[in-house]
Amino acid sequence: MLGFGTAALDFDLNGLPDLMVTNGYIDDPAEQTPPYEQPMQLLVRQDKKYQLQPVSDSSGYWSRPHVGRAMARLDFDGDGRDDVAITNLNENSAILLNRTETAHHWIRVSLVGKTSTRNAVGAAIKVIGKDRTYTHRVTSGDGFLCRDEPEMTIGLGHQENNVDVEVRWPNGTLQHWNDVEIDTSWMFLESEPSAFEMPIHQ
Repeated sequence: MLGFGTAALDFDLNGLPDLMVTNGYIDDPAEQTPPYEQPMQLLVRQDKKYQLQPVSDSSGYWSRPHVGRAMARLDFDGDGRDDVAITNLNENSAILLNRTETAHHWIRVSLVGKTSTRNAVGAAIKVIGKDRTYTHRVTSGDGFLCRDEPEMTIGLGHQENNVDVEVRWPNGTLQHWNDVEIDTSWMFLESEPSAFEMPIHQ
């Protein structure tokens, strides 16, 4: 396998990042060794290890090999679960919608800087639950020939209570929001005391 686009996202919202890889070789040799078109891979985080996870979908996309290149993470349908957009050689691009059934909870976070850079690249986010703290960073240049959606979906597993959110902005300012509702999409503005709820689609 020769991996190009790679996305780290929590498909089942259990709080552990999974890895999706789109593969494809760089030449099209006559003998097809290794093959030019290659299957995608989903590696699911289980405790401290990643296990290759078989995937089926109604479109048949996962069952066919592709010459995959770019892959970007986004919540295309606005339901609080991360999806992916993929570009391929010699065929159309694809959007794969995450339809994973799960009882796990989540929070979706969007940061907007005011004195910091507006896209808040470099900010550190902590989502503080009853028994666990989840830490994420806002990055840039996180994909091959693409960039992930800046909003982040953070899986909370079995966390059922509201959470606290802490943001260390790129300029070093530390800000807190308490008792933030889960299973909801939020926008946090630098220096604003209140978070703003964003629409989601069920």
